[in-house]
Amino acid sequence: MNKMSKKLKNFLSISLIFLVALFLLFYFFRENKPEEVDIDQMPIVSEVEADSNSFETYESKMGFSFQYPSQFFVMEDFEVGIPERLFVLVKKQLDEDPTGIIISTAKNNDNQTPLEWLEGSYSGADLSNEHGTLDLDGQEAIFLDGGTWIVAVTPDSKYRLIFAPLATSTVKNGDLLFLGMDTILSSFKFEE
Repeated sequence: MNKMSKKLKNFLSISLIFLVALFLLFYFFRENKPEEVDIDQMPIVSEVEADSNSFETYESKMGFSFQYPSQFFVMEDFEVGIPERLFVLVKKQLDEDPTGIIISTAKNNDNQTPLEWLEGSYSGADLSNEHGTLDLDGQEAIFLDGGTWIVAVTPDSKYRLIFAPLATSTVKNGDLLFLGMDTILSSFKFEE
């Protein structure tokens, strides 16, 4: 199989996985009606107002944990072949589009650093735009698009982690989404 065919096959596979994940997310919201919360009626919690009583903690089977604001909930995606994908979603009415943060893991078979993966052909990243580094519990992570897309690897380099927003162009309460991402990143811990 030539290199171009392999790239096309990988692109189509990733696209199919993404579409299946969106379908499952839509199905989940229609079939499993979570507690309806009108997010517009909830006060926006600023970083100054936030205290330890307004956060929940998620412990992953992949060896990491993080906190998230109580205005969110975590939904696991059980896609076959993906080690773990989490949707950290804003609690809102069911008729609204989902808004939140996706944390996805993938095997780091080539033992690449975040930058090496982003520079590769499978990431789709445009590194000519603004990007930089940040510390994720002692691990160097690369951020793109003003910090809305972040790539890191686990301390043992076994897995790659990708953090990305799940939002539409008409997202309400963008400050809450940024608070969620900031809370996750600042509290993120790898098991020792």
